[in-house]
Order: sequence, then C-alpha cells, then structure tokens
Amino acid sequence: MPNGLPKASPDRRSADVQTALLLGVSLLLALLYWAYNVYEEKSLKDLSVPIEFVNVPEGMAVVSEGLPRLVTVEVKGSPEVLKRIREEDVDAKVDVGKLKSGPQVYEIGRESVRLPSAVELVRVVPRVIHFSLEPKGRATVPLEPAFSGRVGRGLQVLSWKIDPPATRLEGPQSLLRRFKRVPTQPVSLEGRIQDFQMPVVPVLSDPEVSVLDAGPFNLTVTLGEKRLQRTIGPVAIVLVNGRFPGTVSPPAIQ
Repeated sequence: MPNGLPKASPDRRSADVQTALLLGVSLLLALLYWAYNVYEEKSLKDLSVPIEFVNVPEGMAVVSEGLPRLVTVEVKGSPEVLKRIREEDVDAKVDVGKLKSGPQVYEIGRESVRLPSAVELVRVVPRVIHFSLEPKGRATVPLEPAFSGRVGRGLQVLSWKIDPPATRLEGPQSLLRRFKRVPTQPVSLEGRIQDFQMPVVPVLSDPEVSVLDAGPFNLTVTLGEKRLQRTIGPVAIVLVNGRFPGTVSPPAIQ
C-alpha cells in the first residue's frame, strides 16, 4: 500500500453525498417554512367581545351608563388561523383596582386584551371608554305590581296590597336614588272576576342594581264594580241666612 491517507471507498463516498444532500434539503425546507411564515399574506378579522371590569374594590361599583357592553377587537393573522378563532378566544378586561372613585377615562390597550398567540391586535373600537367608580349603597323601596290586561266587564281593581310591602336594593348610590318603586313580574288581570292572591317577585332591568330580598312576597288584589264619574258644573255658590251682605270669590265651583 502506498504512503499517505487511505482512499475512501466508493460506498463511503456515496453515503457522504447522500448525507450532504439530505442536510441541504432539510435546510432548504426550513428556509421555505420560515419564508412562508414571514411573508405569508395576513388577513384581518373583527370580533365582538364583552367588556369585563375586574379587581373592583370592596364596597365600590362601576357605573357604565351609556357604555357599550361590547367592543370590536380587530386582529391580524393568517387566513387559516383567523378561520378558527372565535369570540370566546378573546376578551377585554378593564382593571379598576388602582383607580380612585369618580369619573374615569380609560384607554383599552394591548395589556387589556387577551388574544391567542398566533394573531396580532390591530385596534379596539371604541378605544377610549368613559365610566364612573362609585360607592355602593342600600335602599328600601316599595313594591308595585305590574298589572296587564283587563278584568271582567263592569269590574275594576279597587285596591291591592303586597306583603311585605318593600324590598331592599343594593347598587351605586346615584342609581338607587332613581328608584321610587320596584315593579314585580307581570300580573295578568285578563278576565278575572273575583279577588285573588298570588306570589310575586321583584324584577329589575338594571344589571348594576341587585335585589337583596327575593321574597316570598304575596299580592292581594280586591276587585269591585266599576265606579262611574260624572262632572257637573259650574255650580254657583250662594250665601244664605247672612246678617250682612257679602260676595263670594270665586262665584262658582267646577
């Protein structure tokens, strides 16, 4: 055997070439995958998500009168990813834990929006929201039946009574001041011809005010003959058996 390094066998050279080819193909595929992800055309999608207020201090309440319950979150991503994303995958949370009481102007930024990692936030509409942070209060408010329909012919509701007559409410003080009475669920009078009793419950449409006393409450309704009213007048006022002459003002009543 001549001096020097031994020559590689044909099989060894073929294996080295195959390994180099496989390495090259792998690198090429990795490069193409990277380029696809970098230069892939991005699409936009709008998602309607609710605003959630978090870390509300104890004894405080958020008053968001006029504030939309939903915001539009516009995201950007690949068409395939956007096809799969749903409203449940996104939320907008407003952290009020460090805010002082009073009117607030809050900007919904990236830190307020939870998104899947495969998409980017483009914008939130509306971006700026207005609300107030107020102390909670309690109030005792009378109940009132929400009658519907008409009683039998020739009858009318003479009186009604709810026992107990009032319920307690809890909510922002500015909203509690508006409640003079709390309605019950609808109470149908349609076709009724005699007195009746039934259980009733308070019904509130304002989600920021809650009912502390859920009952039971009992409604008693008394029916009777319809009373007619007739207007007579004007009727003159006359002085009788007076010792001295005089005048009356006004001279008549309606």
